[in-house]
Formats: sequence, C-alpha cells, structure tokens
Amino acid sequence: MSEKKKIGALWKKRTQSGKDLWAGNVIIDGKKTQIAMFENSYKDTENQPDYVIYLDDYKPAAKPARESTADEFPSAKEEDDGCPF
Repeated sequence: MSEKKKIGALWKKRTQSGKDLWAGNVIIDGKKTQIAMFENSYKDTENQPDYVIYLDDYKPAAKPARESTADEFPSAKEEDDGCPF
C-alpha cells in the first residue's frame, strides 16, 4: 500500500453506564455515515471480533413545546382589579 487514504475518524467516549465507545464517521462511496464501535463483551473465543461496529442513527427525541400555565400568564379577566391602566 503506497498511499493511505483517510476515510473517517473516531473519538473515544464513555457511555452513561461507564463503558468505552468510539464514535465518529466514515465515508464510503462518497457518503458520510455515522458509526459507533463498542468492545465485544460477548467474546467467547479468539475467532470472534474484539470490537463491534454499529450504524449510529440515534436522534434525540424532540423536546415537547412548553405550554404556559394560567399562573404564568393570567388572563385579562383575572387581572382586572378595576384599575384603568
């Protein structure tokens, strides 16, 4: 191999449960694909892989729109105390 061609990059991260993972992207056939790689925790024999790669298609759930309450924005009727302003 005379010239190495970079096709992506991974960053080492840690899950909330404390496991190491590597996440990043690779470019295959001109398309960038997000991936995540974890150590194979089910490895029983030497012929099984040390790491397993998954498509990283996680998208956080959209936050629901915040609804105002009557306590925050009382209606004009509730605020009417007879004052003209």
